[in-house]
Amino acid sequence: MVTAIVRNADGKTEVLLVPVTHSSPAMQSDAICIPAAVSIHLGLDDGPSYVVTGEANAVSWDDAGIIPARPGKDWAYGRLPKGLYEDIRSGMLEQLRQHKLKTGKRQR
Repeated sequence: MVTAIVRNADGKTEVLLVPVTHSSPAMQSDAICIPAAVSIHLGLDDGPSYVVTGEANAVSWDDAGIIPARPGKDWAYGRLPKGLYEDIRSGMLEQLRQHKLKTGKRQR
């Protein structure tokens, strides 16, 4: 899930991605549950889904692993409701404050 878009000084675009999983988090503070109605809106499958707020990866937008939701037509599965996005953002910032946010930069 894209949580931020950064345009670098060199003109390249990077996105900050957080994982979405079906695995229930060991600690409630490590993930945000995606409400069923939002899961349906995004086209996710039936099981409960969680956004992991303790992990993030910076990826170049032109990375071959970034693929459109519908090739040739649409890059987005849909927008998150503002409240859910703010919950994810707040969870990530709290993880960062506690020095628990695991980050990485995917190499090409």
